[in-house]
Amino acid sequence: MAHIMTTKEISRYLKLHEITICKYAEAGVIPAIRIGRMWRFDKDVIDDWISAGQNEKKAAGRSKGEASERNQGRKNQGEEKDRLIWVIECLLIFNIIFPSRKKSWTFSERAMA
Repeated sequence: MAHIMTTKEISRYLKLHEITICKYAEAGVIPAIRIGRMWRFDKDVIDDWISAGQNEKKAAGRSKGEASERNQGRKNQGEEKDRLIWVIECLLIFNIIFPSRKKSWTFSERAMA
């Protein structure tokens, strides 16, 4: 008879966080059955999966090329974000976006205000 385990039980059994278990189940790294919004795991299938060494092959999940492409995409997004922030700061500095009433304040005017 199959011993069906919940996410909490399998996380204790494998000594992984519940969120990690859910991510692995969603990605197909760990054998699981989805019932509605809940994941269920057959203990016998998990034991076979571990003994077959599938965790090492699928835990990596992606080849080095795919991972580096994904990281490159994240790096490009970060650079675009930095450029956008720089442009906004320049526009703010030169009073293009929100022009103030006074164009420039000197130190003495600020001290008196």
